[in-house]
Amino acid sequence: MLSKKITIISILILVSLALIGQNSSTLDANAPSSNSLFNNNESSTSDAVTEIMDISAIIGNEIVQINWNLNNTNNLLGFELYKSTDGNSWEMMTFVDNELASGDSFSFVDESPNWGINFYRIKAVNIDGDYSFLKTTKVVYEYTTGANVGNFYPNPATNGKTNIDIEMPNGGEATIRLYDNTGKLLGTYQKTISHGTNTISLDLINVYDGMLYANINVNRETYSRKIMLRTSK
Repeated sequence: MLSKKITIISILILVSLALIGQNSSTLDANAPSSNSLFNNNESSTSDAVTEIMDISAIIGNEIVQINWNLNNTNNLLGFELYKSTDGNSWEMMTFVDNELASGDSFSFVDESPNWGINFYRIKAVNIDGDYSFLKTTKVVYEYTTGANVGNFYPNPATNGKTNIDIEMPNGGEATIRLYDNTGKLLGTYQKTISHGTNTISLDLINVYDGMLYANINVNRETYSRKIMLRTSK
């Protein structure tokens, strides 16, 4: 009888050890591997620090603006933003404080994007130190600022009115400054221009009579033109 009890106990011990070994194998299989989603040996310390709803990028004049929205900012301290050219080596750009949010919307402007491919990654950090990486977005930066600036027409302008065509691959701002032959500034004209050919008309009937020198600034590039003006008063 005693030998039967010992046998039963031995069987139970062996079964328990087998179950423990099985559970250990399951935990090891779920452990993070070297091919983790997070690079630079970083990983999430929280299952869900916050949940991102949307992330987008806007390419502008020598900038890339990253926008993102959240549906939960409770206990959120802020965000660390990282940039990469290959998706493997990351450089931290800035920290965006939670208090800078407009509602649940956040944004950051990268004023020096790399030509070609840029990867942006957002790390959400909680007040208690927990963090998680949110989404990674890929941006191809090929923004061209060059404009095709024509000449004034008609030239000479006999009635104080003249035009100039500016062709742009993208939209932007144009500022035209007119000077006399002594370098005196006679007038400044600002225009919003769009993609394609833009015709800018100027009425200079009371500005000057003679040769005018124009500096035309389009998205930080300056072009020089001349116009002979014959005003009628």
